[in-house]
Amino acid sequence: MQNLLITTSKNIDGFSLLELLMVLAIIALLVSLALPQWQFQQYQVQRQLAGLQLQQMALAQAAYKQQQGTFATGLVALGQPAVDQAYQYQLTNLTDAYQITAQVRVPGPMQGDSQCWLLVLHSEIGVYGVSQSGHTHHNCL
Repeated sequence: MQNLLITTSKNIDGFSLLELLMVLAIIALLVSLALPQWQFQQYQVQRQLAGLQLQQMALAQAAYKQQQGTFATGLVALGQPAVDQAYQYQLTNLTDAYQITAQVRVPGPMQGDSQCWLLVLHSEIGVYGVSQSGHTHHNCL
């Protein structure tokens, strides 16, 4: 009789399965709320890096124009990369102006960014963004 009392009076420490499932559900809820904001921040950082790259290319184009008297016909002449991790760059010469575009690479880390699919630096207008649907967004950078 004494052994029966000893075994039933022991306290078992630990978490029940229900408690563990509740904690996991709360963690999953918090992650699902935070993930879109984190993804937006990642897109914004990549866009800003691409905007800085566009400005670097514009400075190289201005230096080339000052030295050669004409705009460069390609990014290779400027010593600038045509692609990076997230964007593909292209230089287009216009009459007395130029345009540099940064388009999202697919596959790549920015392929889900539908708001600012294409960043454009026009030598006379400045930098602006175009979404996948063709809408212009001036707040891409």
